[in-house]
Amino acid sequence: MAKNEGLARILAIIGGIVIVVEGVLGMLNKSVAKVVNLAFLDALGAIIFGIIAIVIGLLVLISTGVLSSKKAKVGFNGVVILVLGILGIIFASTIGGVLVIIAGILMLI
Repeated sequence: MAKNEGLARILAIIGGIVIVVEGVLGMLNKSVAKVVNLAFLDALGAIIFGIIAIVIGLLVLISTGVLSSKKAKVGFNGVVILVLGILGIIFASTIGGVLVIIAGILMLI
């Protein structure tokens, strides 16, 4: 157990919530910041990216223990959190993804 696990868990929870919120906003084309822009498929791209972002945010929240799922078992370790943070930056939220990546780095220290 890492000595910074409490702080990492809090950062991951906040980041997961931000990713879910930005995923919903992205589906409504009201995204705060877009890293990848699919101009040729605006509506469809926004819906696809929004769904992927919501799934990534929910996986972060499941891994921290905020949400529970019988089907999705995601461990709270540094590598998983880092990968989810990178995917969060790509698909949804720069701020939420960075918070999740910081949580992953704290888990690895």
